[in-house]
Amino acid sequence: MESLPRSLDKWANLPHLTQRARDEWSAQCPQCGDNGHVGGDKPDRFRMFSEGSPRGWCRSCGFFEFADADDKRLTPQEIDAIKLERTRLANRERERVRTKIETLEENAEWRGYHRAMMEQQRQLWRDAGIDDPLQDYWELGYVENHPYTFAGEKKTSPALTIPYWRQSHVRNIQMRLLSPPTPSDKYRFQPGLPAPVYLPDKDELPKEGTVVVEGAKKAMVTWLNLGHLYSVVGIPSKAISHKQVDALSDCDPVILALDPDANEDGTSLRNARLLGAERCLIATLPAKIDDLFVEYKATPFEIETFLKTARYAT
Repeated sequence: MESLPRSLDKWANLPHLTQRARDEWSAQCPQCGDNGHVGGDKPDRFRMFSEGSPRGWCRSCGFFEFADADDKRLTPQEIDAIKLERTRLANRERERVRTKIETLEENAEWRGYHRAMMEQQRQLWRDAGIDDPLQDYWELGYVENHPYTFAGEKKTSPALTIPYWRQSHVRNIQMRLLSPPTPSDKYRFQPGLPAPVYLPDKDELPKEGTVVVEGAKKAMVTWLNLGHLYSVVGIPSKAISHKQVDALSDCDPVILALDPDANEDGTSLRNARLLGAERCLIATLPAKIDDLFVEYKATPFEIETFLKTARYAT
């Protein structure tokens, strides 16, 4: 564990403590933890700053606190200072992300990954239920040696690539490692960019009745089969993050059709409460939704029947 300056001692025991700059450290957030974190890299959403008035701020849930705060009642002036600093940090983060996304789109690396696919890689997508025209529509791709870090060690793996679209603009690129360090740790996003939801409709934002599934591949297969009935959204992991909630602001009802284990361990219910339980239904599926379509050859009508049995979370 890396040491913090004395002025930030109150956060010295947070997991994944890492120094980022001369006066800046990152760690797991004391409020939202690593909820929604994807991939094997350290959670770094909570940022601590030692210059000026030492403080901490979460890029995901917005939690903010001065390091010398205690349980005493804050004065109006202290409350105003917190609001002002939280706004300044949020604006700085938005500008940083905007600049990185502009660079991402200018470089358009996903197009090279798409062109790099040979028959063998296209077949991997076909086996997943995504035919060639849709591979071209989503500009899915392949990279031979993608560098990543696992447990502090630098590694490489061939990877399938998935651009994350939002109204015809790419917001991030996800790498699906073909030789992952563990079977459950296959996915990596571009460093320095937030993990967005996956929207299989490249042009339109989700609205009204929306099915939420785990991951981009499941979202593609679900949209292919049910996109004429529902909007479809893929969340990067089974736990939705505070920032990802905004993408579903115009969706009602929201049907959570996550993998079976998300219902068993309570994650679906926690997601529903974060999204607003009054508009959320939880579907109980016998298997992962893409496996139902691809492996078990379920029809859209059969899956729609399962979705109609979904129950409100309230």
